[in-house]
Amino acid sequence: MTERGPGRLVAVGAIALAVGAAVVCAGAGAAPSPASFSIRIDGSGRGTFAVRGAVAETGRALVRRAVANGRLNATATLTGAKGRITLTSQQPCGRVNGTWRVVSGTLAYEKLRGRGIAVGRAACGRPFRAATLTYRGTLELPPPALASPGPWGGSTTQGSALLFEVTPDGRAITNVVVGNYRYECVRSDGLRSQASTGGDSTYAGPFAIGEDKAFTFRAGPATVSGRFGERSAEGTIAVAYTLPADANGRTSACSGTIAWTVATPPPPPKRALVGTYCGFAADGEGACADVPEGGRTVRNFRIGVVVPCGDTVFTFRIEYDATLPLLTDLSFRTSYTQPLLDGSARAFLSGTFDEAGAMSGILSLQQPSFTYEGVRRTCRNGGARFTAKLQR
Repeated sequence: MTERGPGRLVAVGAIALAVGAAVVCAGAGAAPSPASFSIRIDGSGRGTFAVRGAVAETGRALVRRAVANGRLNATATLTGAKGRITLTSQQPCGRVNGTWRVVSGTLAYEKLRGRGIAVGRAACGRPFRAATLTYRGTLELPPPALASPGPWGGSTTQGSALLFEVTPDGRAITNVVVGNYRYECVRSDGLRSQASTGGDSTYAGPFAIGEDKAFTFRAGPATVSGRFGERSAEGTIAVAYTLPADANGRTSACSGTIAWTVATPPPPPKRALVGTYCGFAADGEGACADVPEGGRTVRNFRIGVVVPCGDTVFTFRIEYDATLPLLTDLSFRTSYTQPLLDGSARAFLSGTFDEAGAMSGILSLQQPSFTYEGVRRTCRNGGARFTAKLQR
């Protein structure tokens, strides 16, 4: 700092930055670069500034100076076209060593970091006079965000969710949730069948966002690609793979492309209407289930299931009280061992709710085995496809 008196210049301080471990990192991709500040102020602390090097900017300066505990403390607020930078410095009165650092920034300088060592003699006498402050050293300015940090979410054209978070630096995505999606497999003899992922899949990341605001990553059998706009992003889930030959030498080629769109903030997650759902299976047996508060789980299944067994048809009233989570598309699925009289069967239960108070599902019993009238029976697979509506 130099202080301008009547007809003379009195040297009261020049500030320089010691480059090295003292520099504070501001984020991935940032690197310290040389920079120098020149701040000219009048006795009230108002004036102009110019910064060169790592940052190039000019504008208005306001410097607040105070003396406390034998130190000259200064806070410089520098306002330019690209944002505001606030610096502070401390220097013992009459001594030639002090420090400075960046304490905050706005807009383009929000994540600006830098600090240094002051060299020069500080004048603490009142009133304060016009002065020139010179800060030399290094600054770190991380690359700009490519997408708005925070949660993003939306859905595919098949109605399943796609969710992720953009990292605080705005340059990668993490915690991706890809909801269930369907695609087609074609066997070499022409047989077509539908395949699906069967549920929600999570991928931790991080997955980098390119300078063109595009990203791509592998997600199980698919490649997820997208590109960011201002507050939305869109892309595709693309599947392409070939299954190895089966015992008859037939291969299958599986493929599909599903479009998706997301935004920030994300829409609220889908929820099933709360209450008791009841309906019927195709063979007329009743089926009920309950959706508790929150609309994100289902429990207390009561389903009538018909099991053909030789020349006899058995009907079992299945009660399954476990609580099942609803996936992002409001589907559910589980498998468990279902007791049947003195025996059991492997049970597979799945279904889907909509947001209007309806649901559909299927309960399959695999190889039921039990004793009836003293005879051990092992039956064909049984089950029930059912639909139900919210009871009001």
